[in-house]
Amino acid sequence: MDNSTANTNVSRVARINPNMVAPQMSPTSTENQNKTAEVQKPQTVKSPYERSGVDATVSGKRNDESSITGGAYQPVLITEVCDLPSKGLLYSSLGPTLELRAMTTIEERMRLSGENFWSTMTAILNRCKVGTDYDMSNLTDFDFFAALVKLRIISYGNNYKTQAKCLKCGKEQIINVNLDEVRCSTLEDDFVEPFEIGPLPMSGDVLTCRFLRLYDHISISNEVNSWLKKHPNDTMNNPEYTLTMEKMLVTVNGIKLNDMQKRHYVENMIGADSTMFHDKIDNMFYGIHRLGTCKCEEKDCGATVLYQIAPSDSFFRATPLNN
Repeated sequence: MDNSTANTNVSRVARINPNMVAPQMSPTSTENQNKTAEVQKPQTVKSPYERSGVDATVSGKRNDESSITGGAYQPVLITEVCDLPSKGLLYSSLGPTLELRAMTTIEERMRLSGENFWSTMTAILNRCKVGTDYDMSNLTDFDFFAALVKLRIISYGNNYKTQAKCLKCGKEQIINVNLDEVRCSTLEDDFVEPFEIGPLPMSGDVLTCRFLRLYDHISISNEVNSWLKKHPNDTMNNPEYTLTMEKMLVTVNGIKLNDMQKRHYVENMIGADSTMFHDKIDNMFYGIHRLGTCKCEEKDCGATVLYQIAPSDSFFRATPLNN
């Protein structure tokens, strides 16, 4: 595990008072007379997350037994395998699954103190990945969310509590979702990236595009935050909408564009062409289904209530079933 922290177990040191009068001892207690106070040296114990040689993880199961080695508490490393919605088809050196270990207090501290959601959670995934050196910033956003759900399950449990409001009667209700049972859509086995959009209805252009990666979201977030600091009162020109389109665009009519050309093209798309672009992207849904439905709890209502699974602060928190 990267950034391992060595834990130090400082043993107690026996102290001898030179002015203390030794107690009277019987002649038969010679073994006691020969005993001297031993001073133990502080013992350095490796972090339980340093992984060298034999893998110390307990894969695919939960083991409640922890151990104390050399006086230092060593928790069991819980790991589980996440099935990636992309099946690994979009990556050069990552397969269809990703093994993750549970978050610890260190990662929880990172999450609570991080200023940028995308970069913080990418760093946490890079710490919690097991058996691969693949940089998690290259994950698509839908693989990323699937990994977050698995990370939440093995770190805090599979029960997720969310809140929803009935649009018919207005009743607000608490909904417990079993994250192990959420639906997930995967890529087709023959899927190829970049994928094609077009011909567009107005210009006739044919575009090729790709899915957003985590490094795209980090870049977009940083650029938007920088823009907001410079234009705190401008509510009409937030660049996030067009930045997202720029990051996805690869070629126009077979011509690969640089960043400046992409920006110019996106910002000058005719409305109908832009609409087709977004409709195509919206219909290509893969990954965890974040929206779910249930029946309203109000006795005389029974309407369908829509709820959402979102990686907010409450997402990374244990939820008792009886709550």
